Amino acid sequence: MAKLPWHHTLVGKVVMFMLMGVLFAYLMGALSGFLIVERGAREQWLREAQVNAQIVSATIRRIYTSVAVKTDDTGQVTHIISQRPIGDEESVLETGFSPIDVLALASAQTRNNVWLFAKSSEGFTVVADALNTSSDSPANLEIDTWHTTSDAADFYVGFANIGNEEYFISSLPIVTPDGQLLGVLVATIGQKEGLYQMRDDLISKAFWRCWRC
Repeated sequence: MAKLPWHHTLVGKVVMFMLMGVLFAYLMGALSGFLIVERGAREQWLREAQVNAQIVSATIRRIYTSVAVKTDDTGQVTHIISQRPIGDEESVLETGFSPIDVLALASAQTRNNVWLFAKSSEGFTVVADALNTSSDSPANLEIDTWHTTSDAADFYVGFANIGNEEYFISSLPIVTPDGQLLGVLVATIGQKEGLYQMRDDLISKAFWRCWRC
């Protein structure tokens, strides 16, 4: 009588079924862990960006005492309200601060760059940034979800292209009391590449510890 291959025997099938169950459970656990870390990272980025927006708005109000802010139900500042563009020549004469000086004060607290963009016929062009970045061509602000200029009148948190780099930002619209958009203040928590690298490192460490256990 021919002997059956081990994987065709009852014991072999049971062993293979159990191994497949263990592998499936491990893969599902790994996927769940990845999703938890991913969601946690996104929530942390969101909170940091919202805090940065609060810091920038507080700095602006300390220097430009004529401006006001609009907040949502949670107290999050969503708009800067000003009669005229922030950082113009008249405001420099009144306060003694250049736009770069003001943005640098905010950047010292957020530990990242802060930009002031003015609305123009071509979209949004940089007026100044905290790091006083020198460039042959002014950096433009581009956000995929902004299909029209009016979209920029809403508080935004997420990824955006500034110049040739992609950042996770918070964007505070600067509007007149009657709602006319003058520009936006943009604070970042870091470049996309660096943020994803930190997230991937965290996932790798978590998987390595699970594997060792």
